[in-house]
Amino acid sequence: MDSGNPIPAPESSPLASWRQRWDIVDERVSCRVCTASHSVEDARKPFTHHHGCSAASVAIQLPMLELAKVMREELSAMS
Repeated sequence: MDSGNPIPAPESSPLASWRQRWDIVDERVSCRVCTASHSVEDARKPFTHHHGCSAASVAIQLPMLELAKVMREELSAMS
């Protein structure tokens, strides 16, 4: 019987790592540290954290594109 809960990702998986840093609500991805968010439509634009966020990095962050890559890898590993 399906409980409606998604299958949890192993703690060391790339998907689990992504989920530790980001959250998706409706059509927005948000930082779990500073709660800054941006629209899924802006997936190709660099993510902007709130000032002083410890999760911000010097490297450009594109969380939606990163999630798409992780999902492709997860699906590929399943086949």
